[in-house]
Amino acid sequence: NKLTEDFAISVKPGEYHRFGYETDGKQIRLYVDGELQKEISIPYGPAFVSVVTDTKDEIIIKAVNFAGDVDPVSITLDCQVQGDYTVTLLSGEKGDENSFEEPEKVKNITVNMHGASSEFVYEAPAYSVSVLRLKKCEAF
Repeated sequence: NKLTEDFAISVKPGEYHRFGYETDGKQIRLYVDGELQKEISIPYGPAFVSVVTDTKDEIIIKAVNFAGDVDPVSITLDCQVQGDYTVTLLSGEKGDENSFEEPEKVKNITVNMHGASSEFVYEAPAYSVSVLRLKKCEAF
């Protein structure tokens, strides 16, 4: 069963129907009027990475790791960058959420990193959203 796969359900026009879903993080179950219609496995995959900004001076890369383990992400750039860079991460554990009692349980934190180059590996933490900011080297 694929997440994007079409499937038919029977509903009677003009009648009230209750639609619902539930998930445990591994499966999604779809219900109509309290009856299970479809159970779908949530796909697992490696971290998703994209360059979201490439300016004259800076490259900004976004990495999302959906997995419960650190994911080594190979990054290849078409220019030289300085070795020092920053990473802004969404802090917290899987399932954490902010509340009135703990309004900053989940928040952005920025850390300084070293080791960037035109080809390097970024270790994306488990269940993370990372924004890497790399400074381009000046061309001579």
